[in-house]
Parts: sequence; C-alpha cells; structure tokens
Amino acid sequence: MRKRIWNDEMIAVLKELYPVENIETVACRLGVGKSAVKSKAIELGIEKGIKRAWLEKAMAVRELHPTHSISEISEKIGVSTRTISRIISLLGLQRGKKSEKNIRSRIRTDMVKREKRRMVFGLQPITKLKVVSNRKKIIFRHKLKAKGCEVSRNATTIYYSDDNCLQPEHFAQCEKLGLRLIPILE
Repeated sequence: MRKRIWNDEMIAVLKELYPVENIETVACRLGVGKSAVKSKAIELGIEKGIKRAWLEKAMAVRELHPTHSISEISEKIGVSTRTISRIISLLGLQRGKKSEKNIRSRIRTDMVKREKRRMVFGLQPITKLKVVSNRKKIIFRHKLKAKGCEVSRNATTIYYSDDNCLQPEHFAQCEKLGLRLIPILE
C-alpha cells in the first residue's frame, strides 16, 4: 500500500472543502481516495460543518417564514413540509399571532377565489367552502322571494304576480343584475 504525501496546498484545500462538501467531491478534487480524505481530516481534527445546500434552504426558510405557511415554503423551496418544520425548529423561528392570522386570512381568501373560479366555470368544488359568485344578485333574489316571487335555485328567471307589490326600481335592479322578471299569467 502506497502512502500519500500531503503537501501544504492539499491540506489547505482539505480544510476549505471538507466541512462544506461531500467526501467524494473533496477526494476527486485532491486526487486521493475517500478513506485518505477521511483519515487526514480526523488526523487534522477537521469536522464536517453545515452543508451549503442546507444553509441555502435555511436562509430561504428564515426569509419566507414570517409571511408564508409551511406548505407554501415547502412548495417554493422544493423540500418536504417535515424538513421545513425541522429547519424552523433548529433556527428557533416563531411567528406572532398577527402574522399567523394574516397568513391564514390570505390562504383562505386564495381558496375562496379558486372555488369561485371553479364555480363560474361549472367545475366541481375541491373544498367544502360555501362560495357565492355574485353576492348582490343572491341578496336581491332573496329579497324578491321574501316579497312572494317564485325564485328557483340558480335560475335567472323570476316569476311574479300582481300582488307582489314590485316597484319600478325592482325591475331596474333585475335588469342591472341580469335577472328576468316574468309575470305569472293567471
């Protein structure tokens, strides 16, 4: 077995790369075997440090943590939510109640918007959220139903009789909202 002679330049490279790079990379760079790199590092007392990739992820988590949920951070960085949780724990990051509330509110708003879009295009809902596509229209339809008009669910045609006491502004509001008022013939 041939003994490798380590020069000052090789030792400097070893000290620089060993803590942050994997052993294979260091061995390839120095032109020696993995076991030679390990034994020389032990001999010099060099220990493995934090890997560069982990450090970059930790920096991204620290930056995104105050304004994003764990799952959002996970999607952006490309690692599991469990890994994000571990990084948060190791860094000792915490959020205030206001920050938590803002994140939940933003996520819920996004979910409602997505469900509204699905409803407009006639797709099945993903969540169990109750969403309204046109709040003014629904309130006005309810008002007409309370006056005794025939309002069927999700229909734009509303039937009325003479005894419903509808005013001209009701007809104008219907036209504005895209509803049709049709008299019931008796």
